[in-house]
Amino acid sequence: MNKLILPKISHLPIFSSLALLMLAPTYAAQKSSATKEATSMEANFSVPPTDSRPRTWWHWINENVTEDGITKDLEAMKRIGLKGAQITNIYQGGPPEAQGEDVILSPAWIKAVEHAAKECKRLGLTLGASSAAGCSGSGGPWITPELSMQEVVWRHKFIKGPVNEKIALPQPQINDGFYRDIAVLAFPTLPGDAVPVAALHPEISSDIPGVD
Repeated sequence: MNKLILPKISHLPIFSSLALLMLAPTYAAQKSSATKEATSMEANFSVPPTDSRPRTWWHWINENVTEDGITKDLEAMKRIGLKGAQITNIYQGGPPEAQGEDVILSPAWIKAVEHAAKECKRLGLTLGASSAAGCSGSGGPWITPELSMQEVVWRHKFIKGPVNEKIALPQPQINDGFYRDIAVLAFPTLPGDAVPVAALHPEISSDIPGVD
């Protein structure tokens, strides 16, 4: 008896083709999205959005600022692409003419900060202020020298002994009329310690032509 043998038909190629057809639009969409994202990232590097731009420390030196100077500073910051500024009051010393009247939290200082805030709003900049002990924000007229940050100062005097008498020591540096003794240290020195370096006439040489 003859048997009729029918060929087996595999469905795998059909399903594979369907899968490829279904994946093709998804891959195209992902590729398009990635291209757009790369383009957007490149554009943001060339012209960063405001939120990605840096701010800068804005030093108000020796409490000596003017409204005209504030405006010019902020306009320059805007022009070079900064996001904003952070006010930091810094004392740098110097002659009396270098000192200002904008002591932190004084009426003059508050007026200057108000002007800075208005100018930042006009220019679309952000404004902040640091509160660092000793240089900005934490000071004020009520902080007297003995309550402020302290600096350790010293002077030395070489004595050839033995000595059995009172010795007058040189006065260390006095800052803003304030000084307080911490300790007096006495110790033996090595031979030659009392000789200033300049008295030894040191010479510095180099093997680089024209540097000596």
